[in-house]
Amino acid sequence: MKFIRRSGIYFGFAIGLVQMVAWAFFHNPWIMPTFGFFTGFASDWLALNLIFIPREPKKLFGFIPIHGVLHAQREQVTRDYARILANDLFSADVIFEAVLNGPSSERLFAAIEKEISAAIDAEAGIAKPLLTLTIGTKRYTELRDNVVQMLVARLPETMAETKDYAAKTFDVESLIAEKMNKLTPEQYESILRPVFKDDEMLMVSVGAVLGFLVGELQVFFVEHFAR
Repeated sequence: MKFIRRSGIYFGFAIGLVQMVAWAFFHNPWIMPTFGFFTGFASDWLALNLIFIPREPKKLFGFIPIHGVLHAQREQVTRDYARILANDLFSADVIFEAVLNGPSSERLFAAIEKEISAAIDAEAGIAKPLLTLTIGTKRYTELRDNVVQMLVARLPETMAETKDYAAKTFDVESLIAEKMNKLTPEQYESILRPVFKDDEMLMVSVGAVLGFLVGELQVFFVEHFAR
């Protein structure tokens, strides 16, 4: 946004010089609002495109270095983007919530119950026939199921205590940054472009309308002071 604001000053000044010459020659009241509209539209459109273009460093006229802002600052942008994703979308809280309450949670709990039941049976080992003979198969199954349900019920609480460890172990931020650094410039741009895409036309249109209104205001002041 800082780049867009600064570029508006430069582009607006350059186009404004042309507007000044045109007004000096023709004195047509439509010149200023027309140039204002064009200045607002063109400066915002150019600024938005220069965020991404060119993808590789180049020199304009052989001596002016130009490079798309988000490509030139790719390392910093990648770190910031990875941190936002890691903290907001892929944090341990979000992942655990999806695991415990997401659409696949029932299958997860079913798998956990199956594994715990198998582990209890395995631990009982050769004593299992004796247990079932002593307390009965139904009673043994009930006790085992109660233990399973108790452990499953404690699972959310247990997982909550491992959030810090999980965040450190997953290290999602470093993983995302590492993967993004391996992307080609085109792939990297395709990730960030949608962030701006929805609002590009709105920004350009607002700039054009404001430019037109400022042009009308200029005409009013020029004609007012000319009298």
